[in-house]
Amino acid sequence: MNFIGKPLKISSDTVSSLHDSRRKEYYERGISSLKKQELGVLMLAGGLATRLGVFGPKGNVKLGLKLEMSLFELFASKIIALQAYIKSLFDKTKKISPNITIPWIILTSTETHDTIIAHFDEFEYFGLEKEQIFFITQQNEICRDLSGKILYQEPSIPRVSPNGNGGVFCAMRDFKVFEKLSDRGYSNLKYIQFVPVDNLLSLPCYIEALGMARINSSYFINICTKRSDPKESVGYCALKKLSTSSDAMHVKKALSYGGSTISPCIIEYIHVSERLKTMKSVIDFPWANLCLHLVSVDFLKSIFSISHRLCARSPSHDFLHGGSILHFHTSTKIIPFFDTVQQRYVTPTSPNGTKSEMFLFDILQVIDTDKYGILEVSREDSFAPVKVRDNIENSLTMLDKFHHKLADQSGIKLEKGQQFNPCSVYDLDDLLRQKETSRRFEIIE
Repeated sequence: MNFIGKPLKISSDTVSSLHDSRRKEYYERGISSLKKQELGVLMLAGGLATRLGVFGPKGNVKLGLKLEMSLFELFASKIIALQAYIKSLFDKTKKISPNITIPWIILTSTETHDTIIAHFDEFEYFGLEKEQIFFITQQNEICRDLSGKILYQEPSIPRVSPNGNGGVFCAMRDFKVFEKLSDRGYSNLKYIQFVPVDNLLSLPCYIEALGMARINSSYFINICTKRSDPKESVGYCALKKLSTSSDAMHVKKALSYGGSTISPCIIEYIHVSERLKTMKSVIDFPWANLCLHLVSVDFLKSIFSISHRLCARSPSHDFLHGGSILHFHTSTKIIPFFDTVQQRYVTPTSPNGTKSEMFLFDILQVIDTDKYGILEVSREDSFAPVKVRDNIENSLTMLDKFHHKLADQSGIKLEKGQQFNPCSVYDLDDLLRQKETSRRFEIIE
């Protein structure tokens, strides 16, 4: 991790909450930014649904929602709701109503790319315009056994896996994503909201976070929730001190990002030793990483301008010695493989190999703390991950509770088993506005 000493605590000055006095100011500034079409959203969707008991892209999986939506369709519905909400805020006396569309970039892998596009084609892009959706593909890395030897998919074909969510930056650069966004009319983008595919409660825009970023000219806003269980499999937010000779410091100076040796960081749970999984760590490092990141377009473009330093060339080419912003992390996994000695396919029952991945949040090491912020959100409103088959029902229940909470806060009665159609309601402010205007939310059984 290239720390000098122990992780450092984050000052509370860095953190804002949806419950503090600045909430209204942030929300109104975020709405203003959305009206100017300054936001794009990028979904990290390269993973397979193997742990859900399905072979195929995780985003294609239908989870028994009342409308039998896939994860992709559910998120598309939220984009539709947000677009309708923002459009409704324009002055109705104007003869021409603006066409508000939010570009949606989807990170795929080589294994999921074609299947994901076929899914979007089959369902006609879920009511969105085809031109507002962009597909980019991340690269792969070779899987190895525990002794470092290459594992094989077939007799002469190495087994590979996607290079982690940090591979999104190289994919964006290689796809020339900002040029293509501009070609389709999205030339005014200021921020990209990164979201995971498997969180049922994730939103295409955290409006307060967008306002917070615009007001503070932030490079990176991390949307987080409070930690509660020290052994929960989530990363947590901290600061770290960099070596003055580290590549991150050279990048900071080259791009005039400041010269502080203190940078934000995320301590990923796979790097946390058992002795640190205590309630004291929850007190010292209270904010859990949800992989909900709002990142400045100008910051991303500047990083792409030094693309030779962006990603490590191989898992052995690490950050500390190799000179790249993003470096590889190795995790031990159960990896099915072709045994070239016994000439048969083997499915192990215990971890037998390693995968090499880059983490998106490692980009934080070239950002000074004054360009970084945390927006704290409530767990019950923001975090319903679908990781394995056993927690699908719980995540669906959390989604249902969220809809009923919106109803209670707005004075609308939802019967047991009812939900709002996700296409028709974005957030509480949208719902309250609909009660006062001719726009009407839809309730589904």
